[in-house]
Amino acid sequence: MIGKRNGTGLLLVDGPPGIGCPVISAPSGADAAVVVSEPTASGVSDFRRIADLIAGFGIAGALLIIKWDINADMTSALEREARERGFECVGRIPYDEPLARAVAERIEAFGRLESPAPLAIAESFERVRDTS
Repeated sequence: MIGKRNGTGLLLVDGPPGIGCPVISAPSGADAAVVVSEPTASGVSDFRRIADLIAGFGIAGALLIIKWDINADMTSALEREARERGFECVGRIPYDEPLARAVAERIEAFGRLESPAPLAIAESFERVRDTS
């Protein structure tokens, strides 16, 4: 609502993780949602539940897969599930130990860290921006 009032073209809001009560209210007032998921059995299950929630709000959805390279089969399952639900897959972020260390140490990684994840994140953001 604030973004619309101020004429903001794109406003990204980081919602809570998981599938609990705070998640249920997170899509309220949104035009679209990007679901971030890991390629695990619980990640696929949570994606299904959140995708149902988003559909209930009548908003567009997209999927961003983090740590996609830890399980290629589950990544494929997530992408298939997303397609079946009309979600665009806006990106795959690989597991990246240097980035994980930088985050843990509160070090600014973008523009300074030469590893695959920051580039994949930037490309994914461009896809999100282009679809809004």
